[in-house]
Amino acid sequence: MRGQALFSKPRNLCRRILPLVVLGILAAAAGCVAGAQPASASSATAALPDAPLPQPPEPQSRWIQRPDLFPALQPQAASAPGNPVSLGVLPRNLLHDQAMIWSSPASLHTRDLEWLLPLTGAGAFAFRTDRYTMSTVVSHDPAFNRAAVNTSNILLAGWIAAPIGIWAYGHAAQDQHSTETGILASESILDGLVVQQIFKWTFRRERPTVDDARGRFFRHGLGSNSSFVSAHSLLAWCAASAIAAETRSPWAQAGLYAGSGSVGTMRVLGQKHFPSDVLVGSAIGWLIGHNVVRRRHVAPPSAPIAP
Repeated sequence: MRGQALFSKPRNLCRRILPLVVLGILAAAAGCVAGAQPASASSATAALPDAPLPQPPEPQSRWIQRPDLFPALQPQAASAPGNPVSLGVLPRNLLHDQAMIWSSPASLHTRDLEWLLPLTGAGAFAFRTDRYTMSTVVSHDPAFNRAAVNTSNILLAGWIAAPIGIWAYGHAAQDQHSTETGILASESILDGLVVQQIFKWTFRRERPTVDDARGRFFRHGLGSNSSFVSAHSLLAWCAASAIAAETRSPWAQAGLYAGSGSVGTMRVLGQKHFPSDVLVGSAIGWLIGHNVVRRRHVAPPSAPIAP
């Protein structure tokens, strides 16, 4: 039956593991932004009686200023203060990023449950309704689906090109902050490429157009053609979240997230991904982008490139 719920059999393997899968995925990504601890000032040097107390650096993103919303996303000192982000250290940083991503669950804190649990609940709901959505709600008109897929490809190309353009502008204008933003957004995308491929080869989920949108996992022979997770969504959110974390404007941030969210919407309307593929991919991409900026950020806005 087309409108039949995705999990009709109580002993279905996916029904048992999907809540754990969602929690594990989000935990792995969330740990990225909870792993490093802020460097504390040395207590060995005693302050003079009239010496002013050191002031913490001003956060560079309004989203990161809210410890009550995102306690794990507080600004931290860069590993090499004063040294601008450069292409020369990008390969080394990518290796460090991957090591942190896959070891990150050990760095989670209880406070992260404030947003991890709602995300897990939303993911579980999306998994539960995937089949109904794709078989009944989303159009099956080939022309409509093809147009949505083409739109998603164009949007993703724009997100991949955006960091390169920002870097080129910063390099030409001698603007260190723009140069850093372009490099860090590119680093986030490269991290996302590795992560999405590992998830695809691990979970091997059927596409919505296969077997009446049952969306079964661990199917033989799928590999990189797996539906889970949405690579388009993950990569778009990697770029958007990194760029958004480097800007102060909430309007610019809202526009960036709206643009990255439209990529996932087009993938669903194109019958290429289930809503859960898009939701989980977007969450992972958002976390990767913020993690990269939080660990690497050095340049303040409008800072000129050092000679």
